[in-house]
Amino acid sequence: MVAWLKSNVRDFTFWEEENLPSGEDEFYSQRIGFEDHALFNFGKLMPRWQRQSEIIERIAPDAIVRGYALEMGNHDLITVRLSSWREKLFNNGVDGYCSGQRELNTPIDFMNPSDPAQWMREVWRPLMLNMSGRFEQLEFLPSGLRDLYETPCDEYHPREGGHICPECLETDILQYRTDLTGREKDQQIASLAKHFGNEDEADPASFDPYSARVVAMLELLDGYIT
Repeated sequence: MVAWLKSNVRDFTFWEEENLPSGEDEFYSQRIGFEDHALFNFGKLMPRWQRQSEIIERIAPDAIVRGYALEMGNHDLITVRLSSWREKLFNNGVDGYCSGQRELNTPIDFMNPSDPAQWMREVWRPLMLNMSGRFEQLEFLPSGLRDLYETPCDEYHPREGGHICPECLETDILQYRTDLTGREKDQQIASLAKHFGNEDEADPASFDPYSARVVAMLELLDGYIT
């Protein structure tokens, strides 16, 4: 993929991600107000955030496009909720964008409003309403690049014994829901998973953003696959 992009788009410097140390366990809720349910171990991601901070400081880029797309709307952005990481990653004079933005011409202010809950309401959730997701992005890749796409799992994981592989569900959706455009797939999953404008429908006592996406994909496949 790197070689294709260099040949067909433009040359660039590509850095392989170095092996990072394993972060200490630090569990946080995936949405503000859901503090006692569906905790996620964000501590495991912190070495990656630290490396990002170091690279930003070292090379002083003009802008950064982060891998935030429609799927991220199911979560409140933890790097904004944790003040120390918010300072390190976003308060550095570097313009910030999301990969799911349709036009990279308006930087996102990750620092204001300063209150994280207000920022989620006024910046993050409205931003998600016009975000592209993984199915739409895959559909719009140039054919030469799309041909290099590999399914996430080396072998297909059947749904048995209570185990459901989200990556294999995505492969199923690509195979069976050809009646929907990539954007339609993304938006229907987002709606069923209680984001994309209907976050308030989620019950804080039982909602799990991760499993909600899995259930949404299963619903999208209902009647198409057993």
